[in-house]
Amino acid sequence: MRALGDLRLSIAEVPVTAGHRVLTAGSKRDLAVEPLVRTYNVEPAPPSLADLRADDRRVVEELAATHGVRCTSVDSECARLIPAFMRTQDWRAAALVRGTELIGMKPVGKSVLGLAVDLGTTGLAASLFDLADGTIRASKGELNPQQRYGADIITRIDGARRSPERAGELKHVVIEAISRMAQELAASAGGSAEGISDLVVVGNTAMHHLFLGLPLDQLARAPHIPSVGSHVEVKARELGLKLHPGAYTYFPPNPAAFIGSDHIAMLLAAGAHETDEPSLYMDIGTNTEICLLAGERMTSVSCASGPAFEGVHLSSGMGAVPGAIERLTLSNGCVQVQTIDGDAPRGLCGSGILDLCSELLLHGLMEPSGRLCTTQDVLKPLETETGFIVLDQGELGAERPITIHQRDIRNVQLAKAAIQAGTMLLLQSEGLTWNDLSQVVVAGAFGNYLNLQSARRLGLLPPVPLERIVQVGNAAGAGAGMMLLSPSCRDQAEQIARSLRYLELAREPDFQRIFLKSIALGHYEE
Repeated sequence: MRALGDLRLSIAEVPVTAGHRVLTAGSKRDLAVEPLVRTYNVEPAPPSLADLRADDRRVVEELAATHGVRCTSVDSECARLIPAFMRTQDWRAAALVRGTELIGMKPVGKSVLGLAVDLGTTGLAASLFDLADGTIRASKGELNPQQRYGADIITRIDGARRSPERAGELKHVVIEAISRMAQELAASAGGSAEGISDLVVVGNTAMHHLFLGLPLDQLARAPHIPSVGSHVEVKARELGLKLHPGAYTYFPPNPAAFIGSDHIAMLLAAGAHETDEPSLYMDIGTNTEICLLAGERMTSVSCASGPAFEGVHLSSGMGAVPGAIERLTLSNGCVQVQTIDGDAPRGLCGSGILDLCSELLLHGLMEPSGRLCTTQDVLKPLETETGFIVLDQGELGAERPITIHQRDIRNVQLAKAAIQAGTMLLLQSEGLTWNDLSQVVVAGAFGNYLNLQSARRLGLLPPVPLERIVQVGNAAGAGAGMMLLSPSCRDQAEQIARSLRYLELAREPDFQRIFLKSIALGHYEE
């Protein structure tokens, strides 16, 4: 589209949280619920002239005498609140103990809650758990408010590096969003955010560094090194999170600059460390992480696939909001679509884009090279440039034409090529081919909603039989929940992070060759 004269452009302001679908559910394996924060009912003797022990010692010694629980420290906020609280409860309350630290007190019988957060570049997904039995009390997903500062992580990092004020804003909006989500989730479960006494946050390394206010220069420049690769534990209140005063926030390890704790959480939830068969684990998005399990070796790559699968930089692309086309087929010259929430079609989200490209390839409207063949009469060609009108204005209720342009196809090809090249180099590093794979596990919101047949036809996924491809939903969020409920799961996650080998694609001499070959749609190199 070109402007032929002076014009005034109005852009409707849509809140980044408005109706956007963010996947909160994911596969989670059975595990013994053994949270770090435990509750113990205590009834210490009230102070008297014959018993002049300090209030905190009174509680700590009662824990040891009644439950055999040894506390070597008391949270400073807890110590400040104990005197008034215990007297209002008539010296009968429940003590919250994390490891050997007394972190808080609560009325007897009140639920103790924990929060697991998947902090993605595009979306935030949070699940509220009852730490007593491990049940999920509520879940919520929404767009990451940092999107207003840039849809991709590179833009946000660049802004944070240039301006300490921008870095502070990027941190603040996420903290405010998580605090608000915590309050809303707790309220829906009949409680308040102050009842959330433990928190686990997973995300890519850049999101982790922005959240914690860590230096970003060495992350943004070659050789791209994280500031902190080990796990981090910090009081939630020190981050500005409005939760229980003594609550901790646990951040699992980040193995590399472009392989973060969300990847580790996904592998944990998918049980990657418990199988010996050659398997591929893919979390497809703006930045796609792929892990190849071959025997006892786990090797991961990060592919800069770009935001095309989020509907960004496409002529009729959009996020996963009501009205986005998520399924599309061409049949007998007719376009059949399925939109999110059944609303009138407004544009194409990632899964709809893949379906459309797959159908164009299948019906001869596009060559494997990606060149559109507009001489066909299945879809109406655009008049001013190469492309098609998928739905015209008024068709199926569309308010404006929904189109696909040649440049859109190129964006999809680049994203597909990055992912395929990363996969091929992983297999090559272990002397395997896609035929050797016993399963391909596809995780994440985009991976959960994509049509596997379309993805395989285009070459985004290896051409293994469909029965070998498993969609596991938001496995990163599920892994965060597992770490919330079990210290042994945290140990397993840290073991995965230590044993993971990172394959840096920039150092691979075959990357450029394989990438260029992978641009062809439908092609998958042996």
